[in-house]
Amino acid sequence: MSQGFTPEFLDELKYKCDIVEIISQYVPLQKKGSRYFGCCPFHHEKTGSFCVTQDNGFYHCFGCGASGDVIKFIMEMESMSFFDSVKYLAEKAGMQLPEMKLDPKFKEKKERGDVLKQLMRDAARYYRNNLVDEEKGKAAREYLANRGIDDETAKRYGLGLSLDYDSLIKYLRFKEYSLKDLLDCGLISNLERPSDAFANRIIVPIINSKHEVVAFGGRIYRGEENAAKYKNSTNTVLFDKGRTIYGVNYVKRDRHAGAVIHDLVLVEGYMDVISLGSAGIKNAVAGMGTALTERQAYELKRLVPKIYVCYDGDGAGRKATLKNVDTLVKCGLDVKVVSLADGKDPDETVRECGAEGFMKYLAEALPVTEYKLDLCRKAYDLETYEGRSK
Repeated sequence: MSQGFTPEFLDELKYKCDIVEIISQYVPLQKKGSRYFGCCPFHHEKTGSFCVTQDNGFYHCFGCGASGDVIKFIMEMESMSFFDSVKYLAEKAGMQLPEMKLDPKFKEKKERGDVLKQLMRDAARYYRNNLVDEEKGKAAREYLANRGIDDETAKRYGLGLSLDYDSLIKYLRFKEYSLKDLLDCGLISNLERPSDAFANRIIVPIINSKHEVVAFGGRIYRGEENAAKYKNSTNTVLFDKGRTIYGVNYVKRDRHAGAVIHDLVLVEGYMDVISLGSAGIKNAVAGMGTALTERQAYELKRLVPKIYVCYDGDGAGRKATLKNVDTLVKCGLDVKVVSLADGKDPDETVRECGAEGFMKYLAEALPVTEYKLDLCRKAYDLETYEGRSK
C-alpha cells in the first residue's frame, strides 16, 4: 500500500514520527521494560493490553488483535486514507512529500476531491463572514443569542448565514467554480435554475473527522411560512451521512489541546450539540439522522469507551434509542441511556435547566437492559398476569 511513495521515504517518515510520541497524543502510555502499555483505543477494556514497541515502530493489542505502524494508527484513529495519513505525518515531521507518479484515475479523483473540498471551505467562509457582518448578520445573531448561543460558541462551531438565493452562487462563480462544482457539493439542486440550497437560513457547517467541511445544515430564524425548519445536505461526492458524525472533529481538537474526554453524549441533531456546547458541555456529538450505522458506532468506539444516548423525550426519540443502543453495544461500547422529560429535547432541556440540571439527567442514566425494562414497566402493568403476558 505504498501508493507511489518509495520505501526509503516511508522509512524516514516512520523514523521521524516517533510512534510512542504520536500514540501518546491519543492513549496514555506507561513504560514497562522496553515497551509501553495502555488501554486499547480500538476496543473497550479496563486493563491495558495495548502494547507499543518503540524500537521497531509497531503497536499490537493482545485483546482485539489490532496492530500496525504509526501510519496505520493514524489511518484508524483519524479515519484517513493511506495517502492522507502519510501527508498528515509528513507535515508533523516537517517533511516534503516527494514527487510521485500516481495512477491516472487516482490522481484525477484526488484532484477533483481537492477542488470540491476547497469550494466547501470557501462557502463556509462566505457564510461565516455574513453572520459576523455588523448589519447583515444582526438579526441572525440576535436569534442565536435568544437561544443562548453566544458569539464564542458560534465561532467554535463555525456558524454562518445565507442571505438570499443567489449571493453565494455569485461569490463562488467569481472564484471560478463551475455550476457543476456547486451541484456536486449539494449547494444547488439543479443547473437550469441554480439557487442557494440553504437560502435565508443560519448555516451549520458539517465537518468530518478529518476536519474537512463536507456538508451544511440550515435552520430558519425568521417566521417564514411553509418553510421546513431544517434543511440538510443530501449525500454528495464528499458527504455520506452514514459515515459522518457531527461534532467528532471538535472532540478531537479539544483532546489534542489537552482535554480529558472519557465519554460522549450522543444526541439527535447538530443544534443539540451546539446548545450543549454553549452551556459548557463540549463532549456532545450527533448522528446525521436518527439511524446510526455500524460504521458510525465504530467511529465513536475509537474515541471513547462510554456513550450516553440522549435522544428526544418523545415516541420517535425512544424508538430511535431502542434501535441504536443495540448497534452501539454490538460494537463493544459501554452504553447508558438518558431519559429526558416528555416532549423535551437536549437543546430545550439545557436551556431550561442549565448545565448543572442537564448533568443530573446524565447521572440518572440507565444501562441498556434497565432502560428497556423501565419502558416495559411504563407500558405494561408487570404486577398482573395480563400485563406480563402482553
